[in-house]
Amino acid sequence: MSNLRRLLETIHLICLGTWLGAIVMTAAVAAQVFPRIKTLDPRVPSYGAYEGDHWLIVAGHVGEFTFLTCDIIQFACVVMALLTLIACVLAGGLPLKRLTTLVRASALAACLLLVAYEVLILAPEMNQQLREHWRAAKAGEHDTAQAARDAFNALHPRASLVLAATAVGVMFAIGSAVWSMGRSARESDCPYPVPTLARGAL
Repeated sequence: MSNLRRLLETIHLICLGTWLGAIVMTAAVAAQVFPRIKTLDPRVPSYGAYEGDHWLIVAGHVGEFTFLTCDIIQFACVVMALLTLIACVLAGGLPLKRLTTLVRASALAACLLLVAYEVLILAPEMNQQLREHWRAAKAGEHDTAQAARDAFNALHPRASLVLAATAVGVMFAIGSAVWSMGRSARESDCPYPVPTLARGAL
């Protein structure tokens, strides 16, 4: 394995690790913040006209920032992961027809689709409902606030599923990248030529 390939693979794994870490930390923050704020049962003076749960408003503001940060990190990481994988193929000597390369590309493509759906479709729709809930709650429009809250809650299971699926996909991408790097390292250290069929298969 060339030094350039090693550098590209290292950057690739750093991106994937950062991506997975952002998802896990976002889930951990949400799991801790919402129950804790609910226990504190805060009241927000600027939402004095709203008779519903103020803790959801406070937790929602924290959650919005947390998930926005996660989306930004995901977008940056998926772009860098794709670019480094392409560079490994074009300049680093990674065989395109190798099984491990196809598995890596497939895992990354699936994650790309999930992130695109999350960032471009799901998150904007949820944020729209969330902000409508806050606006109506501040104005004391209880029916409108409840309708927006119900619409947001209806999207929440889908968002959780997308985030979990992305995490699984990134873990699969990490595993396949390590598999590919290990295979290349064994080939480069082998004192005997690797059979053509073996090179093509793996």
